[in-house]
Amino acid sequence: MKEALARYKVTYEQLLRALNRCVALAGDGKPFGWRALEPYCHKRDQTLRALYAYAAPRGHLFFIIDEAQEINELELCWLKAIINWLVRRDCRVTVVMFGQQELLILRDTLITNARSDLDVRYTSELYEFENIRDAKDLSVTFAACDESSEFPVGSGCSYSHFFWPLAFAHGFRLAPQAEMAWAAFVKASPNTRCKNGICMR
Repeated sequence: MKEALARYKVTYEQLLRALNRCVALAGDGKPFGWRALEPYCHKRDQTLRALYAYAAPRGHLFFIIDEAQEINELELCWLKAIINWLVRRDCRVTVVMFGQQELLILRDTLITNARSDLDVRYTSELYEFENIRDAKDLSVTFAACDESSEFPVGSGCSYSHFFWPLAFAHGFRLAPQAEMAWAAFVKASPNTRCKNGICMR
């Protein structure tokens, strides 16, 4: 139990530092009255107030968590506590987690440990994003860059249009380049291609 509490504190410290960096990146932090991190006993309330301030304009806060396979049951519990605090103050909270196949193990662990409360909140719906496995798959992605995307939001431009405006105006599209691009990918990484596509490493 003592080790679990110690780990909780370290994990919570990491969350607070990450949030502090996010606030700093958002500007000077003045709208939230954010100060330098205070002693640990004050950090929880400070963090909750900052999150509430983020959610206040629309009453909705999004948590987007990458590498979610690294999260454990204990960390999901304190995230649940934070979410409950916000919900009691009429803030809607949406959690989206991205991770590797080990997320399936996390879900099984939650079910085995009778933590249906955490399973329902975080792992009840899992969606698998398949790799790009061949030129045909790549063509679909490129076509989306050509036609069914918008960047920047509200500009009316697709990704291809935005990054290559002159070429796009003269008929250039990424989708017809899929075969050539795939061949270049394969040639550039001959040792990392497998039946599931080109690996990330």
